[in-house]
Amino acid sequence: MNRRVFIGTVAGGLLAAPLAAEAQQAGKVYRIGYLTVPSRATAQGVADKFQHGLRDLGWIDGQNIVVNYRFVDSNVNRVPDLAAEPVRFRADVMPRIRPGRLPSSCS
Repeated sequence: MNRRVFIGTVAGGLLAAPLAAEAQQAGKVYRIGYLTVPSRATAQGVADKFQHGLRDLGWIDGQNIVVNYRFVDSNVNRVPDLAAEPVRFRADVMPRIRPGRLPSSCS
């Protein structure tokens, strides 16, 4: 086999592999569980920024991701039920809520 043909074939295969892998993942829709303590009205600005950041990275809600928002509305009694929901709908990722952001009764 000609050395140039061999190198060209190997290089072409290496360059095409990432494209094939990306094409295989295009069909998967990832689920994000978004849980926050404040009410929807209070947290909507942060949720909008979160969506905008995802969009900037190429993640479009309803196309390649689904974001399930849950708002505790500052009622800490709802935290266990709302925190269990992403597990039920099999979220792929759930943004971490820093303990400093939770009311003292949740800690």
